[in-house]
Amino acid sequence: MMNQSEYSAQLLDTVFGIGEFSVPSNCRACRIVDYQFTDNGDQSKASAKFSAPPDIGLPTKIDYEKWLAFVVLAERERRRAGAEQIPSAVKFSAEEMMEVLGAPKRGEVYEEISSWGRRLASISITLRQTTPTTSSEGIFLFFSRFRGAGCIDAENDRREERFEAFIEDWLRDYVSDHYDIALNFSGQNPKLP
Repeated sequence: MMNQSEYSAQLLDTVFGIGEFSVPSNCRACRIVDYQFTDNGDQSKASAKFSAPPDIGLPTKIDYEKWLAFVVLAERERRRAGAEQIPSAVKFSAEEMMEVLGAPKRGEVYEEISSWGRRLASISITLRQTTPTTSSEGIFLFFSRFRGAGCIDAENDRREERFEAFIEDWLRDYVSDHYDIALNFSGQNPKLP
């Protein structure tokens, strides 16, 4: 049995197919995980269904690295603004993400970041929770929108890819409250301003 806090933490693990909830790679469009936990002393059951269009698919363990890099970039933006929470729209360049990932600057990485963002924007999470006295259901999104655009830097004669992710409130709250936990879990020591 897990408590409510542990249940919330497992949702992100499940999205990326990591930990005990990892699934075979042929489960590209849907994952369903059932949980049992204790909430204020009551035994509760919950079901989480993660869905994505089959042509885009659900995130994988590889996408988790980009997610952690995105969290670092969102935290940088929060610190620059002096805000309590990460912003609802996080803007970043492909070069910034590659720097955090420690990845080489090559053309395929730009497309990988774009595909990653589209995948996260396509996820819907349907949660059903049942306690001894109530039953509830909700549908949540990861990113409400994700967009990318290329521009030409005339001064340096190179193309720059810029992205913007619009984060859903529940995820913003989770990331703002659990930023250090996510980075400790990843074993990374990201560069912050």
